[in-house]
Amino acid sequence: MADTKKESPNVYDVAVIGAGPAGLSASVYLSRYKLSNLVLGPEYGGYVSTTHLVEDYLGFLTVSGLELADHFTKHAQNYQDAEVVADKVTEMKQNGKLFDLKTWNGKEYQARSVLIATGTVHNKLDVPGEKEFEGHGVSYCVTCDAAFFKNRRVAIVGGGDSGAKGALHLADFASEVYWIHRRDTFRAEPIWVDRVKEKPNVQFVMENTITEIVGKDNKLTGVKLAKPFEGKSNIALDGVFVEIGSHPDKTLPGMVGATTDGDGNLIVNNHQRTSAEFVWGAGDNTTASALFRQISTAVSEGSIAAGDIYEYLNDPRADWHSKGPIVTD
Repeated sequence: MADTKKESPNVYDVAVIGAGPAGLSASVYLSRYKLSNLVLGPEYGGYVSTTHLVEDYLGFLTVSGLELADHFTKHAQNYQDAEVVADKVTEMKQNGKLFDLKTWNGKEYQARSVLIATGTVHNKLDVPGEKEFEGHGVSYCVTCDAAFFKNRRVAIVGGGDSGAKGALHLADFASEVYWIHRRDTFRAEPIWVDRVKEKPNVQFVMENTITEIVGKDNKLTGVKLAKPFEGKSNIALDGVFVEIGSHPDKTLPGMVGATTDGDGNLIVNNHQRTSAEFVWGAGDNTTASALFRQISTAVSEGSIAAGDIYEYLNDPRADWHSKGPIVTD
């Protein structure tokens, strides 16, 4: 069995990049396998921490995203073999048998293997005014910013679960909420849409899109629509919340030569191995989760990856492709 003790204070068996459900789940299993692991992520819990309510994770009838993220983080931190650090990896390269990592905060680490579990980043509208008013009326986090818009007029864009949950949450603060969606039906679960329909201060703006976000003196004042709504092409607003999905970041996979697909998802096999030896992937940023990005799938992939990492690091005769090739076509 391989020696799993840290070779120095900054050398770990596994560097887990991403502190969301996939990364923290992997950390729990890695610790139970007695593999020293460092979890690095800009925020504990990942996107879960910014979710208003979670009602589809087994064992919790209803729980706030922040509370669930706290449970995940504390579980991982409970083990001596784990170190969970709020920081972001900015550089990574393979150096002989180790991986060198550098972070936002100027820290440097080394690890024998890497698990990339960075999730996804928010999609943007890419319309005039969006960048100018980001943080000044444009938000990508309802849970973070809803309270700042008490008794104000806001819009939320996006027809999925995030859009529906966001509209529901905003309705408890804002005086008026315009739910804007480009199609005539929603992708969100019907139960969420039905709950939004019960809110008297939510108006549905269907088959429409925002073409421009406008404002004055560094303050958002409204949006322009592709088609008139109730006879008007403009809606006066104080805030716009964007919930139109997300995409993975290809930067870190590229640093270690791990292949991604056309959408930027990290290509993995059934054991979460990537095309780069000693590099695994788990969570929303992989081809395994790309079609169904859920907390449950991320947690599952993290545990699967941890088990395979343990087996591979402790088998000197292991062949990276012995458990099936990583199809990169």
